[in-house]
Amino acid sequence: MAFMGMFIGTILLIVTTIVIILSVIFIITAIILKIIGKKKDSKKLKITGNVFLVLGIINIAPIIIFAGYLTYKSQFAEVELPDGKTKDVSIKSAYKVMELSRDGSDEAIEELEKLLDKNPDLVFFHDNNRESILEIGLKNGDADVVKIAIEHGAVIDNPERYDHMAYVKTSMQDYFNGMIGREFTREDIEIIKILFENGADTSYKLRVHYYSNAFGMAVWGILYNDGVVTDDELEFIQVIIDNGVTHDDALILMEDLSSNYHFSDEYHSDITKDDNYYLLIKMIEGEK
Repeated sequence: MAFMGMFIGTILLIVTTIVIILSVIFIITAIILKIIGKKKDSKKLKITGNVFLVLGIINIAPIIIFAGYLTYKSQFAEVELPDGKTKDVSIKSAYKVMELSRDGSDEAIEELEKLLDKNPDLVFFHDNNRESILEIGLKNGDADVVKIAIEHGAVIDNPERYDHMAYVKTSMQDYFNGMIGREFTREDIEIIKILFENGADTSYKLRVHYYSNAFGMAVWGILYNDGVVTDDELEFIQVIIDNGVTHDDALILMEDLSSNYHFSDEYHSDITKDDNYYLLIKMIEGEK
């Protein structure tokens, strides 16, 4: 496949070179004929010169058009809107909003909002990893980024991302995956409310043996992200219960899994078993 690509590329380069050489010959010939025709006042030479000029222009026009197209495509990216239509957005601006979303500072959030107010279509840009600013906000636990994305039209459970992903299938799963390995804050409570308000899919669409929905994902997220259950994390679980996801029949805690299950260093198994921990266990058992 790589050889065929190189072969086709070489053929195109040869053809392009020949076309350019011919065009240059035609145009130079046209100029010479027109100059001689003007000096000799020969209508025939002038007409012949015009013919060669037209041939030169026609010959090179496709290359000029194609080069212009490539130049345009290098500066703009196509995004798909929720109604199925497509729009071109500046690649420079698209990566700028991604950068600002990852920054998350007050100044960055302010600039992000201004850019999206000016061009809301940027919210639909997905990078090479199929991430948009919504996914960045979810994974980083940045409620401001998530709010701004939703306000400017971002789509929860967007097929543009999840139809192309093998390891994540919903916004909720994206969010909980990001929770492991980072600090939980009250912004997470805001985010989970936003997800429910916007009809996020609460199921887990991949095969695992220890949870199957948002309730189970949340339990794993707050238990094993840092090994401590806080008051805010208990409130977080309560928000999920209040939104109707009250239990997970498939839920198995890490301590109950067999020894052949291995997790990365982001998962903290040495949980502090204080009052909050046992309150969480009661919430798990009480809702089953």
